[in-house]
Amino acid sequence: MSKNDVLSLSPQAILDSVNDGIYVVDTDRRIVYWSKSAERITGWQAADIVGKRCCDALLCHEDKDGRRLCGEEHCPLHRAMVTNQSSTRPKSVARTKSALLISLRALLQCLRLPVPKAPLK
Repeated sequence: MSKNDVLSLSPQAILDSVNDGIYVVDTDRRIVYWSKSAERITGWQAADIVGKRCCDALLCHEDKDGRRLCGEEHCPLHRAMVTNQSSTRPKSVARTKSALLISLRALLQCLRLPVPKAPLK
């Protein structure tokens, strides 16, 4: 694959080629993108997940002691968004579509899109 071929790939094609599960949320923590690897790992298809909030009892993130991380107080995603700091969450677990617990380590990164400037008058 040439450099031009790589540069012509869509961001979705690049994210879908990564073996790690990736999902993207908006500022309300509503899932706006769910990668092919996230589908493979969790059993949840993008159509089942996109548009739902990550805390809508689908993934059920828990810490090693079984405490739910969703919401605000313990949610590492919420903390990363509020502080604008990336975070590596210690090992936690999530539930697959078939209710199996899977161990995971999350890397949380806030992406801030530039605010468009108002046109000059």
